[in-house]
Amino acid sequence: MAYFQLTEAMILTSFEKTGIDEKYYPIYAKIAKRYFKDLSKEGSNEDGQTEEDNYAISSLNLADEYITYYAKEAEKGHCEQWCDTIADKGENNYWAYRDAYDFIENEEEKEKELSIHAKSLNDDPVFVERYIYLFKEQEENSYEMAKEYSKAFHKWIDNGKSQNYAHGYAYAVSEKNYLDEYCKMFAEAYAMAKEHGKNDGEAISLGELCTDVLDQGIYSFLKKEYLRKYHEDWQIEFYYQKICEEEEQERKRALTQDERNGIREEIKWHMTQI
Repeated sequence: MAYFQLTEAMILTSFEKTGIDEKYYPIYAKIAKRYFKDLSKEGSNEDGQTEEDNYAISSLNLADEYITYYAKEAEKGHCEQWCDTIADKGENNYWAYRDAYDFIENEEEKEKELSIHAKSLNDDPVFVERYIYLFKEQEENSYEMAKEYSKAFHKWIDNGKSQNYAHGYAYAVSEKNYLDEYCKMFAEAYAMAKEHGKNDGEAISLGELCTDVLDQGIYSFLKKEYLRKYHEDWQIEFYYQKICEEEEQERKRALTQDERNGIREEIKWHMTQI
């Protein structure tokens, strides 16, 4: 038996110093006693304890840390199991939250707790949806990426762009870390694909292709491997518009109709080669 005992009075006094709502006192008292019991079992140098450093004080210090994390999560509306996991970890990083999520066996309860967690970080629906997706994908930087995604999405919505464009740009900047020029190209291609009934995977693939083209030169659109895979009318029209835009930038003037017609004929010729 340790020389310095943990008394009810010590527990109450220590708890009151935390300033935490008294409804959490029973949990605090329970965990303090558990820590004291564990430390007493593990300890091998009872004679070395002092008034300032002993198992009782250590158990109260640990209980202080535990209840701080526990109460914070409980006030968000989390269940006891979630709160206990976070408090036991003594951390509030991604992997602690991931454990709290994984340790819950009931699938419905898991999703409820994850929703509470996401909304406690940021109640913006765009952020919440993206954060939950990234969280489930085991992305350690879920918070930072979802925050950047949400910021970019709302920026382009405020600038009058479509939701598809905004989602495309947000994906490019948060997932790919593309520069602005590449994000814009990706967003245009992504939005065009979504507007023509393509799923996310197909829209992302087209967006990635188009950003690759910026590196290789816009006429890379006309390479056989690209046209063989992407040759629907709307895709070809998109390529045509991009090629015209680049030509006008290079010539620093608007293209004539004959020049535009020439580009269309060139695209048609390349189509015969696939």
